[in-house]
Amino acid sequence: MDKKTFRTILEASPIGYAEHKILCDGNGAPVDYEFLDVNPAFENLTGLKREDIIGRRITEILPATAEDEFDWIGTYGAVALGGESLDFEEYSKALERHYSVWVFSEQPYHFTTLFSNITKFVEIVDSAERQLRAILSNLPGVAYRCQFNEELEMEYISDGCYDLTGYLPEELLHNPDKSFDDIMDTDEPREMYDQWRQSIKDHGFYLVEYGIYTKDGVHKWVYERGQAIYDKEGNLEGLEGLIIDITDLRMKEERIHYLSRHDALTGLYNRIHYEAERERLSHENFLPLSFVIIDINGLKLINETLGYSQGNRLIAETAALIQKCIQPEDVLARTGGDEFSIFLPYTDDVGAEVVANRILTACEERNRGLLSGEPEIQISLGFATRSDATQHIDEIEKSAKDAMYKSKLLDRNSAHSNLLASIKTTMFERSRETEEHAERLAAMCRSVGEKFGLSKVELDELELLAVLHDLGKIGIPNGILDKPGSLTPEEWDQMKQHPEIGYRIAGSSPELTSISTFILSHHERWDGTGYPKGLKGEEIPLLSRILSVADAFDAMTSERPYGSVKSKEEALREIHLYSGSQFDPAVTAIFLEIIDEILMEEED
Repeated sequence: MDKKTFRTILEASPIGYAEHKILCDGNGAPVDYEFLDVNPAFENLTGLKREDIIGRRITEILPATAEDEFDWIGTYGAVALGGESLDFEEYSKALERHYSVWVFSEQPYHFTTLFSNITKFVEIVDSAERQLRAILSNLPGVAYRCQFNEELEMEYISDGCYDLTGYLPEELLHNPDKSFDDIMDTDEPREMYDQWRQSIKDHGFYLVEYGIYTKDGVHKWVYERGQAIYDKEGNLEGLEGLIIDITDLRMKEERIHYLSRHDALTGLYNRIHYEAERERLSHENFLPLSFVIIDINGLKLINETLGYSQGNRLIAETAALIQKCIQPEDVLARTGGDEFSIFLPYTDDVGAEVVANRILTACEERNRGLLSGEPEIQISLGFATRSDATQHIDEIEKSAKDAMYKSKLLDRNSAHSNLLASIKTTMFERSRETEEHAERLAAMCRSVGEKFGLSKVELDELELLAVLHDLGKIGIPNGILDKPGSLTPEEWDQMKQHPEIGYRIAGSSPELTSISTFILSHHERWDGTGYPKGLKGEEIPLLSRILSVADAFDAMTSERPYGSVKSKEEALREIHLYSGSQFDPAVTAIFLEIIDEILMEEED
């Protein structure tokens, strides 16, 4: 809980709250304590104003404290110096009130106290029997006296028993057919008995909350406060206390807690809960941990054209659809207006891809069943996996977001694709490449990548690389790009700079950073004679090796300012000829297989 929220709760609390610093003499013995902070309820309890309390000692603001039989300074000093908490009740002569006090310390020489004024309750307990019975009969709950045994045999129950439990007092007195213990709903009844035994041992009060079932089977929550009663010889006679129905309060608290952790529109967890779960799942016990991020494409357009109610329905439907695709132990949250985040504990990258594909498939199936005019659910998705504890959870979130943005770039319905469209337009105009060339490359590369078993993230990167590999030609003069004949050595040196230019341009854009290295390497050769770094074999990134084969094939079979157009059969023979020198043999083999399938389809 952040400090602002804590302060808000503190200011509204009916419980008196105060922070103190203990003051000691030269021998380390507590002699006084100073007030550091109080809440309004504490002001009400003491009748003093905050400005008259903060920074002053207890003996300054309440000199009569020294007259109390109870050693406030010594007791609080022991907590501040020893670090143990105390829960007790005492009467203050200085304030002429009875208090229930809880005092605890979280750092040396400092302690915190919580005060509840129980004066009225004590006065009631001390009243005459006749007056007490009259009062108890009208209390909003049940006053009782019982034996302390396994059956909690009731010796007295006030008339409020019927309103609370549905049983008349005589139905529970002395356990004729049913004991009060029988209607209690608690998974750990022994814990409650332990509390009672401890309060008996300490001669103090016990405070417990638990559920009960009424005669009609209705579940209620109750709050019980009581104490042990002793005879003149100090022998335990039984327990006395008050049981109050707190069902409405408990339900409101649960509702407030639920709303504080859930998104009102979708019912999913919200960002507050997401951040808490993020902290919990950062522990190595949950490895491998995968993270999936999902963004709804085109939501702004839907809101503007069809209205926000339609947009909200789409968000809620998307949330429900995603929820069906994950396991109960997975953590799904709505972390933005059109953004969802999922943590998948104990899930590696293969499992994360299965979940991602399941979500994408569910969207496609939903869209196929739409009536005309209904908006589709179009999403962009990315995922990443934390495999060991040395990785920070921030890294997988960033990797997943990068993957999602690449997916969004490739989605024609996404606003982010406008960036890609703008880049492509500029690149095609300057490099003299065509969009058809880019699309052919993307299709061929993706087919080869699928044969290699690349992940969705890698396939998206490969498709982007196919479209933008010649991005650096933006920086090459037109005269060189359009020259029909051979280039001079100087011109060739300039042309060979385009991978590095493309690398720098892509590296400056967060959406394209991940493919910048592939752009830099797409003119490297398997035998190490390529440029710009002369990388060899598997030193060259796989995605660059795949692009190299597909680009060479398309260049040989397309119209260019330089060179004649080859037939597909001639181009394939040349690709095969340079396998092992210019091209990766494994990539070449798969590429030739893919192209053979394409040619056979075209012949059919």
